[in-house]
Order: sequence, then C-alpha cells, then structure tokens
Amino acid sequence: MLGEVHASYSPQVNIRSSADFHLGLTDNSGCRSHHLNMAKPRKEVWYLHEWFATQEMIQRDLITRLGWLPAKANKIWHGIQPPKLHEAAEIAALLNIRPHELLMPPEDAMRLRRLEAILAEGGQRHPEGLPPAQPSDADRAEAATGRKLSGGRR
Repeated sequence: MLGEVHASYSPQVNIRSSADFHLGLTDNSGCRSHHLNMAKPRKEVWYLHEWFATQEMIQRDLITRLGWLPAKANKIWHGIQPPKLHEAAEIAALLNIRPHELLMPPEDAMRLRRLEAILAEGGQRHPEGLPPAQPSDADRAEAATGRKLSGGRR
C-alpha cells in the first residue's frame, strides 16, 4: 500500500534509515557548503610573512614581543583565523608600518611611501602656492626611481 505508516516507531529505526534517504536539494553531506551559483568565501589576502621577512622576524616574535598565546599566534600566522582590527594594529606597530600596509606587498608600500615623500617635498618647495616650474630630467628620474641622483646641484 502506498503511503503506508507503521505504528512501531523508535529513534533507532529513524537513525538507521536516515542513511538510506538522500534528497539532492536538502542533502548537506556533500563538500559544498552553499549553492553552486554562490561565490566562494573570499580568503583575506594579507602579506604578514613578507613583512616579517623584511624585518627579519619570525612567528615567535608575535608571542615574545606582543605577549600573545602560542595558539592565537599560530592561527593568525597560518591564516586559520583572520586578525581583528586591534590585532592588526598591534602587528603593524611591531613592524613599524601602517595597518593598511599589511594588505599590500612591502615593495608596493615602499613605492607609495617614496611617492608621498616626493609630493611632500614638492609642497615644501613652493609654499606660496605658485605652480612649480617644469620638472627637470633629474626630478623626473628621481620620481620614477625614488632615489636621488648624484652629481648636479639644484
């Protein structure tokens, strides 16, 4: 008989039978955690290891210098747990950088710092607000490389 209901019910019968019935729409036993059309969760990209390499520091410095627990330092170091805002600020202070610079490679951050220094220097040369004269070839080369050229006086 179709749709027959048995009066004998027990939790053990339900547990044993649940492995036999799988519906494609409601089955969560697969490897997917959400619908196929949904975007995968983004993994936060930050350059902690590269920044620590520039300062010749290691993961142990999170424990010794910041006083963090080893488990917390390990989770943050390996990307298992993203750092909270105050933790990122502590790491940035340890590395003597700005917190947002952890999200970019050290080379890019240094390039931006050189550009900011050049712009700040240019603002000090012309405090009266007059437009600066055409930049010389030396100024263009300095802006491109971030290094002062030796030789001539300005």
